[in-house]
Amino acid sequence: MANDETRRTNAWGLACLIVAAVLVTGDGATAADTHRMEGNGNASCANWTEARAPAPGGGMTQDHPLQAQWVLGFLTGVGVFGRTFDPLKNVDAQGVLAWMDNYCQANPLDSIATAAADFVLQHPH
Repeated sequence: MANDETRRTNAWGLACLIVAAVLVTGDGATAADTHRMEGNGNASCANWTEARAPAPGGGMTQDHPLQAQWVLGFLTGVGVFGRTFDPLKNVDAQGVLAWMDNYCQANPLDSIATAAADFVLQHPH
């Protein structure tokens, strides 16, 4: 039991470090400047907003589901490591996507990863 508790505590610390690394630091550097990041989290919020706009003929662009899954996977991963820390508690996927829409419209130059990390900080259940 003690080993499980130690692993959870260490995992919680790691999750916090990951979130902190994604956020912008005081000198303007981002996680992309210091850490290798793969996937759709590297895209800009402007790209998110464009991908969420209806495509010609209806529906969303091809990028939207990939970006949405990246965000939901990131948030799920953060929640997996915290025993009482779950940014997805009391919010469904549509709520996350609506929050991301608002954030990205207001911060088009931020990355999707930065937006997702800010979601974590604002939803620390």
